Amino acid sequence: ESNADNLQRVFCYNQKLFLFGEKTIETWWNSGVGSPPFDRVEGGILQRGTPAPYSVAGNDNDVFFLTDDRQIYTLSGNKISTKYLNRIIYDYYVSDAQGFCMTLEGQEFYVLTFPTQNKTFVYPVGGEWFEWSHLDSGGKALINDYAFFNGKHIGCSSIDGSLYELDFDTYDDAGQTIIRTRDSQI
Repeated sequence: ESNADNLQRVFCYNQKLFLFGEKTIETWWNSGVGSPPFDRVEGGILQRGTPAPYSVAGNDNDVFFLTDDRQIYTLSGNKISTKYLNRIIYDYYVSDAQGFCMTLEGQEFYVLTFPTQNKTFVYPVGGEWFEWSHLDSGGKALINDYAFFNGKHIGCSSIDGSLYELDFDTYDDAGQTIIRTRDSQI
């Protein structure tokens, strides 16, 4: 290791292994030599780690994660969290944060839930962050994981593990009326 910090998560992306530590991220590749057959990529060390191993999520274009300084970045080096969002999550308990990526009607999203704080924030790639909650509770979103399977967008319930289909022709949230509010940032 370049820096001896605790390993938080191993994540495979674009045929490389990314070792997310608490303070650094190392990039490794399959050289086919040795046992195990992996070598560190020269210059592939990022001086940024994660306290939240399950915040790491990837789509076809990038990997998203919560950093050790409580900001949200991509592996390509872009900071995607805003000052406003940074202020909100600064005092959060972040070790249990969970992230996933999904694509709906061509729009890619990174979804980040903080279970202890009962909050979910969504980043539409290239857009602006918004909060996603279940019903009018102001709490976290109903789903905490996602898969595209058999032509359907499937979400797993954070409440009881039930599976739900995300469908643009259905106008309810697990049988309950969807309530939308729009607040502007001050």
